[in-house]
Amino acid sequence: MKRTTAKSPKERTTPASADPGNVTPPKRSVEDVNNQLYREAAQRILQAIEAGTSIWQKPWIAPSSHRRPFNAHTGLNYLGMNRVLLMTEMMANDWTDTRFMTYKQVQALAQDMKRSGTPDDELPYVKKGAQSITIYKVGRQEIKRPRVDSSGKPVLDQAGQPIVDKALGRTFLQTYRVFNANNIANLPPLPEVERKPTWEVHAEIEALVKKLGVPVSYEPISQAFYQPGLDRITVPERSQYKDSVTDGVVVYSAAAKHYSVLLHECCHATGHESRLKREMSGGRGSAEYAREELIAETASTYLMCELGLESDEVINQHASYLEGWAKLIKDDPRALFQAFSAAEKAADWFMQRHERQLAEAPQVPPQPAPSLVQGFGIPQQQVGGIGQGLVAVAQMPSSAVRINGLRPAGELLDAAVAGLNSGSLGPA
Repeated sequence: MKRTTAKSPKERTTPASADPGNVTPPKRSVEDVNNQLYREAAQRILQAIEAGTSIWQKPWIAPSSHRRPFNAHTGLNYLGMNRVLLMTEMMANDWTDTRFMTYKQVQALAQDMKRSGTPDDELPYVKKGAQSITIYKVGRQEIKRPRVDSSGKPVLDQAGQPIVDKALGRTFLQTYRVFNANNIANLPPLPEVERKPTWEVHAEIEALVKKLGVPVSYEPISQAFYQPGLDRITVPERSQYKDSVTDGVVVYSAAAKHYSVLLHECCHATGHESRLKREMSGGRGSAEYAREELIAETASTYLMCELGLESDEVINQHASYLEGWAKLIKDDPRALFQAFSAAEKAADWFMQRHERQLAEAPQVPPQPAPSLVQGFGIPQQQVGGIGQGLVAVAQMPSSAVRINGLRPAGELLDAAVAGLNSGSLGPA
């Protein structure tokens, strides 16, 4: 993983210009920089797969109140590539705290707390030697063109000034570095809530499967599949799944195994032409097939995490998947960004919160904004733009904390970058 190490305030770095042997490299194009960043991100995923610490190979453990990585300063969820990279980093380090912040955000939080009267020795700071994690945010070049009339003369406004039209040009990647809460001192602990009863989680999944509107056939077979032409899911009968028991303790229930398979096929079904309209015609062994499997498995992993279902190294049963994904990643690093963006959309569709579903749903009167959780400073907030998220952390009378992951409507960029802009970075 690409990281940097936090420096002590007393440390100083010698400017590059002070090195007489320093030679300024030739300026690279935006395309060259983009390609390098895509390759670096893809290489990080490949390294995680080889180490066995990717989200498809290792169970996800996180507090029930916060099931996914989010920015503790803005309260916004990380999406797309950033979500996968941060989850992978948490798995590699056995972190359970899902909060991340940039160095400047930690400093800003400390300044706010100091103004509120917090003693200096209780202010948050990045621990010495802590390593940051590189994540990505998409930008788009702004092109300014003077408006001209049919004769080619500048068009002026009422004040006699030339009118300039602005347009969005090509996209480009930016990198940011964040620190996990485990590497930030004096952060308040994450509030815990009781996990939903198992029966309640299962009932919620069954209701969502029903809302998906795809017939599910349970048959005494050893495989599961989705048929795009028939828009039908076929899975093994529930009785075919058995609990995994270690030392007399059920570590992976038969029900969780069943739902992990069912959710995977449901995520395939989101790609139907009547829903998200993904390319699903590729045969086994093709790049298209590998991409669709990566989308479905990533989306179902998200759902397992969000719904609080226990997970296991299920994907290890399908080593060929990992091999196919590795080849896909090496051949086309940008395909990884596209797949993770598509996985976000697939998971959102299943959870009935895709932007298209929200736009078509009956309008509900807005609810009163919740109060802040003391020490978090995370207000309910609406964020515009692409692929951005909203997290409302509410202080309930029972002191329970509820997390609502929402996505505003609006899609400005193509699928290759739509999942990158989490909007959760703030100042670098």
